[in-house]
Amino acid sequence: MPAEIEILLYEQIDAGLGTGAKAVRQQLAAAGSDVAKIHLRINSPGGQIAEGLALHNTLRAHPARVIGYVDGVAASMASVVLMAADEIVIAQNGFIMVHNPMNAVEGEAEDLRDVAELLDSIKKRIVEIYATRTRLDAAEVAAMMDAETWMDSEEAVAKGFADRVAEPLKLAATFDLSRFEKVPKQLVNRGGKVPMSETTNQNQPATIDQLRAACQGADPEFLLGQLDARATIEQARDAWFTRREKQLREREEALEAKAKKPGNDPLGGHGGGKGGRAGTGEARVEWDRLVAEKKQAGVAAARAVSLVNRENPGLRARMIREVNEAAGRPVVDDFE
Repeated sequence: MPAEIEILLYEQIDAGLGTGAKAVRQQLAAAGSDVAKIHLRINSPGGQIAEGLALHNTLRAHPARVIGYVDGVAASMASVVLMAADEIVIAQNGFIMVHNPMNAVEGEAEDLRDVAELLDSIKKRIVEIYATRTRLDAAEVAAMMDAETWMDSEEAVAKGFADRVAEPLKLAATFDLSRFEKVPKQLVNRGGKVPMSETTNQNQPATIDQLRAACQGADPEFLLGQLDARATIEQARDAWFTRREKQLREREEALEAKAKKPGNDPLGGHGGGKGGRAGTGEARVEWDRLVAEKKQAGVAAARAVSLVNRENPGLRARMIREVNEAAGRPVVDDFE
């Protein structure tokens, strides 16, 4: 009898978290050559562009019939992966989101131009994927991406991003959506996190599956510790957020200490400058101040950088100019 398998994409698309193309290929290989149907279940905020495209291509190339289910949210690159399905079913309370590819980059003018051209090329490919699956005009798809478009189940079916609507699901998954601008109010809870299941008894100790869903990216030691402590979903999630914030602070402090060492300051490191630390110019001081204000207001670090960049056109360019003048190295972050 032909085999059927389920692929669960319930967290960020990231090879480091085991949710990349390699993991899916291994799962398909282990299932054997008689797989006739793949059930692709998605509740994900997206993630790495390269992994998302590789996932999409892997599923498209497989001979099995792929049925995609939007169990909660298929946002960003998760919606691109979803387009690999031969049939798409979205939960009545589900959402699909499309937006432009994004990247944070610092460097010389040529570095910025190269990255802009790469982003344009990536967007063109993603537009082709959406347009092919939905049969919408490419210009309409591009405009939807420009606007960061969130579609509920009815809108998704009407525009061809889904084929039919299923019964609503109540999930316990949670992930950070704060880097997006137009998150529907139905999804917002505690700073842009997908709300917990309405049916979950918040006073009961969480199961290991609930802990994995609530604490995306947490290591097994942390999860087992929360399980032993009989923590509720809310308690475990708060503990994970606190731990992540501590890790981020420690990382920032380590980078700051490294930057202050002679020869290591990314803004020159040889003294001078008008800011508070060696090699820091006026633009960097202003940039740091604005980002810090956003973070103090509760905005996630990555989102804070994006907002400051949008609200202060030219500031980043001036900061990069200071870097170049001080002979600092360009630094390019991973695409998302």
